[in-house]
Amino acid sequence: GLDAQGDYYITPFQWTKACSAAIGSAFPWDGLMSKLCSREMHPTTGDIQYVKFLARYTVRFDTKSRMYAGWQDKVLVITFGRFVQKGLDFQQTLNTIDPDSKGTVDAAGMQRALQRVGANVTESQAVLLLRSVCLAVGESPAASQVTVMEFLTILAAMFSSERKKEVTSQTCWVPKVLPWLGDQMVTSGMSIVDVFRTIDEDSSGYLEFAEVEAFLLRMLDPGEFEHQVEESLRVWASSGTKRGLEPDFTKYTNQERLRQMCEYISIAKPDAITLLEFMTAFAQHPGTEHLQRELMEQICVTLHENKVALMHALRKYDKQQTGLVTKQDFLDALSKLNAVLGLAKAGAPLSDAQTQELCENLTWENAGGEPVIRYEEFIQSFKFVDLEASKQKGTVMVRGLTHIGEYQL
Repeated sequence: GLDAQGDYYITPFQWTKACSAAIGSAFPWDGLMSKLCSREMHPTTGDIQYVKFLARYTVRFDTKSRMYAGWQDKVLVITFGRFVQKGLDFQQTLNTIDPDSKGTVDAAGMQRALQRVGANVTESQAVLLLRSVCLAVGESPAASQVTVMEFLTILAAMFSSERKKEVTSQTCWVPKVLPWLGDQMVTSGMSIVDVFRTIDEDSSGYLEFAEVEAFLLRMLDPGEFEHQVEESLRVWASSGTKRGLEPDFTKYTNQERLRQMCEYISIAKPDAITLLEFMTAFAQHPGTEHLQRELMEQICVTLHENKVALMHALRKYDKQQTGLVTKQDFLDALSKLNAVLGLAKAGAPLSDAQTQELCENLTWENAGGEPVIRYEEFIQSFKFVDLEASKQKGTVMVRGLTHIGEYQL
């Protein structure tokens, strides 16, 4: 509400006022401003580009032992993976997101759409997702809605790098060649959705493998496609021993190679590709990595901001002070904290499904046949990060900001 001009800048006085209201007036914001906002100040006016400032600082999970590394990616994959795994046809996909056929979707609509396919997100996460999509398509982050196709396109691009389908010796070339194929298909100015409709000649809402093969064989230069495949195989072979998989250099025909590609892209249905699978495979929206980070940041911030309360709850379960709690105790403590936060903030920051998924995807040790976690190490691994400083100096911690975070708690 402070940005009356809509140019993403606010005055230093507005910045200190906002920080005092959001974090607390006990901090010397006038003095901290030059340290925290040095790269975000306009060289002439001294005004602060607040969107860049807010994107600069985040909370990251960083464990020295790497014991619990990877759980964030798994939670993200689940969010979108459930949508893909439904195997919805073209019209079903649109109806899931836009049941009233308005052509647009707001935050509440995004939340309902994802809930329909089992990807439960909270109200605050849906608002965050809408804001991220708005920024990615060039709309104001304050916009209340986006088109259904914009939502689908950005969502697919956000999670295109999180496809977890295993490659084989025959399909290891596919991931590297998919971006090139996507470029070939949209060079005429068609969107990836337009391409899907064109390939779907029988209007079934799915792309049969034969339809995809026939379309690409007509469109592609055979020699260039063979070159792309061979180059990808060579790249894979150079690191294949590390990955434990040797590529198959058999001289397949281009049609056989395209069939291998279709088998890799298809997840939910045999011999057919859904709209979401197609969009995810050929995502053409660079720069969406930060959108994944924002979704994960919301979960990390929740755990970091409430680490004292969570630690206190877990120590009650750890009666022998071993530093270990069982998987069920950890889930109970996290669920109770989430419920209390929901009462205090008019909406729980995490969905019940997300607390369950977080617990399922942590690395658990075995103690007497029961899964346990070193909870202090896990909780203490959430740290404030200055993304700009990490780029410039190779360091991630901001001492002053860490102090502020600790003081808040």
